[in-house]
Amino acid sequence: MKAIQIGGITPLTTIDFPDHLATVLYCQGCNLRCQYCHNPELIKICSGAYQWLAIQHFLTRRVNLVEAIVFSGGEPLIQPGLVEAIQWCKQQGFKVGLHTSGSLPKHFKAILPQLDWVGFDYKAPPSVATVITGNRAYYKKCLSSLNSLLQSNIPYEIRTTINCQLLSPDQLLSIAVTLASYKVKHWILQSFRPGNILNTELNQKSHYYHLEQLLPDIKQYVANTQIRYY
Repeated sequence: MKAIQIGGITPLTTIDFPDHLATVLYCQGCNLRCQYCHNPELIKICSGAYQWLAIQHFLTRRVNLVEAIVFSGGEPLIQPGLVEAIQWCKQQGFKVGLHTSGSLPKHFKAILPQLDWVGFDYKAPPSVATVITGNRAYYKKCLSSLNSLLQSNIPYEIRTTINCQLLSPDQLLSIAVTLASYKVKHWILQSFRPGNILNTELNQKSHYYHLEQLLPDIKQYVANTQIRYY
């Protein structure tokens, strides 16, 4: 089996795969440098803290306890062993979810048929996508992946992290317009989580605007939009 580097584990969660009790495996390495990233220790592409064999032993003991395994990150699609790891999890009877930025569209499209659910990070409109992610190619690749996801009919949620220093209300509404044009049905607005983040200067200033006041306008475009506070 090709190596898969795991940098962290959440043994039990009810929010990372909707309506399922899940274990989250955080893959090491990311091709983006999002300013608000709350897992900066996972950005470096290197050996993770856990060996896959140890992970397998851990998950084997959770069969019939946990319903799903979610590969998160970092960016899981960087991992050359991701496909085989997913296949192993499915063989144990787990459903499999993926958290991704959509920044590797060819890898994403290839792996979609093996997934049961996708948490898809739509990070920004084109005007600020490079500033937020540190990757000039991100936006175009994100749209390509989004198109593949919506054509797949796999259950999903689109998520956008909200920090008022990085994303204005007008820019947020522009995302809503774009998602509506793709006929997105489910959108989560995630509150920025201060703390151990890549750009610590974001911790020093106001984090939020009043999302609740914007929600009626947003729902004109994506009716099932929810706010998730951390």
